[in-house]
Amino acid sequence: MPSDSLELERLSLYDMRLASGKSGSGITRLCGTTYRSLRNWETGAAVPNIVNIHDLLQIYGYSFYELALAPFYRSQPHQDEKQKRIAAAARKRTPVSSPPKSLTLYEMRKTSGYSGMVVADICGVSYRSLLNWEKGAAIPNVIHVDDLLKIYGYSFYELDLAPFYTAYEARVIKQRRTDARADSPLRDPRRFKQTFN
Repeated sequence: MPSDSLELERLSLYDMRLASGKSGSGITRLCGTTYRSLRNWETGAAVPNIVNIHDLLQIYGYSFYELALAPFYRSQPHQDEKQKRIAAAARKRTPVSSPPKSLTLYEMRKTSGYSGMVVADICGVSYRSLLNWEKGAAIPNVIHVDDLLKIYGYSFYELDLAPFYTAYEARVIKQRRTDARADSPLRDPRRFKQTFN
């Protein structure tokens, strides 16, 4: 992780988009999201998942440590107490050496020596949510990833994002199937009559 003395200037997603010169509609086409979702992330009204953040950072050409996370944290309840727990856990962690490869959240937790129940309690999430993130069955948002990395003592660039991309692609495919079924003329009696008359 970057040291405090080498702290990079933090920019919001909105500032990054403006600096890139790309339009919001162009970004949404590249990311496969809606303009409303993008604007909610840019204003801090919603917290994007880690796949969306990774995609946006690649498009804008910025690093994870140049992203201002404060707007996302402000939208979370009981944030001060949670940050105190995370800071205390980060101080107690066992120092880890640089991994030879990217690690999953599960591998990071095991290496750091924390149990899943303890980490879930520190982060204020359910144990099931943590396990789903570790298995790649669900995608954590950027705040949860940032919190976990602080606790485990790893940088964002040591995190294996492949399981989250797999989960994201599966979710997109499922949504497309649902949308296709909803658009089927057989599901709407009026359209069904028009099709066969």
